[in-house]
Amino acid sequence: MKPHISWLISLPHAMKMFKKMNIKKHRDAGYRFELNEVEDQKKVWGRPQEAFYANYKLGTTIFKLEIYYEKPNETPLANKNRISSRVARK
Repeated sequence: MKPHISWLISLPHAMKMFKKMNIKKHRDAGYRFELNEVEDQKKVWGRPQEAFYANYKLGTTIFKLEIYYEKPNETPLANKNRISSRVARK
């Protein structure tokens, strides 16, 4: 399966991303992620700047973060904002 988003990222930024992705609304939305250390650190610095999550100093250990999105099997409601007048409001 092809990743939805892929970044070259440092470990501190990846950990912040994991905390955000671990929120219930993201877990229920169908996001999952993989983090792998890049084996050839010298080779990764030759890539274009757009591939990196942020501007990093030379020598920072870089990881590859891949975020996958799988659509939930649930069918959405027709109109979530409309509440029937017969339903008791909370």
